Amino acid sequence: MANLLWLGISLAVFASMCGTIGKQRLRLSKLLGDQGDVKDSKVANFVGWTLNAVVGPIVDMLSYTFAPQSLIAPLGGLDVVWNTILAPVTLGEKLSPLKMLGAFIIAAGATSTSLFGNHDDKDYTLEIVQDTFISRRILIYLGVLILWLLFNILVLQPRSASPKGEPWEPGDPVRGLSLALTAGTLSGNMFCVKGFMELVQASFRDEDGGEVWAHWLPYALLLGAVFFAISNVVFLGKAMKQYEALFMGAVFEGALIVCACISGIVVWKDLENMEWYSILLYFLALLAIVVGIGVVTAGCWVTDQATKDESGAVAVQLSEESEDIGEKAKGESSAEVRARSDSNISRSNSFIRRQTSSPRTDAARSPFPGLATTFVNFDQVGTVLLSPARARSSSNHSNHVAPKKASSAAIGKIEETDTAYKT
Repeated sequence: MANLLWLGISLAVFASMCGTIGKQRLRLSKLLGDQGDVKDSKVANFVGWTLNAVVGPIVDMLSYTFAPQSLIAPLGGLDVVWNTILAPVTLGEKLSPLKMLGAFIIAAGATSTSLFGNHDDKDYTLEIVQDTFISRRILIYLGVLILWLLFNILVLQPRSASPKGEPWEPGDPVRGLSLALTAGTLSGNMFCVKGFMELVQASFRDEDGGEVWAHWLPYALLLGAVFFAISNVVFLGKAMKQYEALFMGAVFEGALIVCACISGIVVWKDLENMEWYSILLYFLALLAIVVGIGVVTAGCWVTDQATKDESGAVAVQLSEESEDIGEKAKGESSAEVRARSDSNISRSNSFIRRQTSSPRTDAARSPFPGLATTFVNFDQVGTVLLSPARARSSSNHSNHVAPKKASSAAIGKIEETDTAYKT
């Protein structure tokens, strides 16, 4: 049983790695396509979708067959660790002290949950699973869950960012927090996946295993698993479209891990036979994972702020120098004017290339791959975070294309002056 337990943990770790690599390959596919590398783009796209939609989910489901839910769920936080490690190599992202610290805290927390969590995953039969789900404990849990979801949907999420009496507008911070919490809560309820996989295992292990598929329970659990997997996307999509990706992603991941652990503890009684000090250490490790996610998010925010400052400084400097070209050109020859103008344009394009030459993507900018797209925008003098849906609606421009068009406000005056004095 101990070997199977570590097999489940290993599968969960591998599933988180598949998720990270898959999301980064999907983003790389987009960048390669924008550069005209169609063949490599298709390969990266195929690998990305295979890892995200096939390999990762299947391996993750298998992990619940060999280990308790409360032991597997926290390992999802390792997604942040793998991204922090791989981003400098695959996406050209620079590590910051905060990101490294956050990744270390998450890794330590995930390792601790594996050491101090429940190591006793018994063999479940159809009768045991049925008795587990048809109980007062589960009814109370589902009742509390439904009340929590209704409170968020009916009370918090209708909040408007506009003053009372004016038309409703998105942007209220409490509404954004509620959307991310709702998505994480739904996604974290993995008890249906755990129950379904236990019944699948029982159907192969037990002599009368064929009776499992003649019962209604496995189909009900499968429907429940599909519901939780799909419904969270609705709320997460709204959160990512209307609010800052880094903050929404942090809240989502934290809520997912916490809810997955709580549902495992309540539904499957994962901590029932553990000593009090082991339970305390387990919850401290779980808290460390949530704190680590927040630290990595803070590190990404600091990086984005630094990019904004650099972008703004260059844009202002170029604009001031372009306005000064006309004054300086009065006493210079056309060749000198042309040289000055070409120098300014070259400096501007050089900065854009530095910001976009390496495929810095959402996976590198955010600890939650696929949640945000970052690009330099001189018109707004800063870095703009867009969700995938908003990014697609912005003329489908990539990180390499958008900056060049957006930089017209900073470069336009230089080119106008250059044209005027070249004749």
